[in-house]
Amino acid sequence: RYRQVRLEGELDGRLLRQTCLLACVANVPQYGAGARIAPAARVDDGRLDLVLLPNAGFRRSFAYSLALFTGRLDRQAGVETQRFRRLLFRELAPDFLQADGDPLKLPLPFSVEVVPAALPVFSG
Repeated sequence: RYRQVRLEGELDGRLLRQTCLLACVANVPQYGAGARIAPAARVDDGRLDLVLLPNAGFRRSFAYSLALFTGRLDRQAGVETQRFRRLLFRELAPDFLQADGDPLKLPLPFSVEVVPAALPVFSG
């Protein structure tokens, strides 16, 4: 059975306290297998997107799943997207995370933040 996510922290210095079905930090619109978790996310805007899906019953969760693969998740009732530069997690339960699909366990508190121009990209 999937457990709800409880998180508490600061989003760009503002208090964040949420209980939800899913919390995802994204820098690009698409997740694995074509899932568009953050359709409006931009890799070059200097911000990350926090996508929060509210707790929902089976029907609503199914609708979220369909919207995830049609690029319309951000238009679903209750889905919240917040852009930020720094997110500090003080509490997170369950304490299971994934980073690019791989399990990850970090000691609390920890932060996720944008570091502009930290990755050199060459083309040609």
